[in-house]
Amino acid sequence: IAMCNYHGFSMMLIGMVTHCLVSAMAIERYLGIRHGYWYSKNVTQSKARIMLLSIWMFCIFFCMLPLFGLGQYARQYPGTWCFVNTHLNSHSPWWHRLYTNTYAAINVINLLVIVT
Repeated sequence: IAMCNYHGFSMMLIGMVTHCLVSAMAIERYLGIRHGYWYSKNVTQSKARIMLLSIWMFCIFFCMLPLFGLGQYARQYPGTWCFVNTHLNSHSPWWHRLYTNTYAAINVINLLVIVT
């Protein structure tokens, strides 16, 4: 189970941090192109570093929650890899369902930001 937790955490973190960083880059490019004056006055290298660190810390924290009981990692078909348990039903604990739906919502929002 420890190896499944490690693998599930790694898989979730890689996927989530990638989407979050690409969304941040899309927003940054939008501001740079459409609001150039505001961008040149307000976006600095130190603020960008703080934003990148904040994204990484949020993603690490969020992806670690199943290790503390909020959400659940599970083996995925064919049993060779682990990820957040997406095979939940109405009998699953509400906090597992909440976590899985929140993870999905964050990724969908990131994808919408990227496409927009």
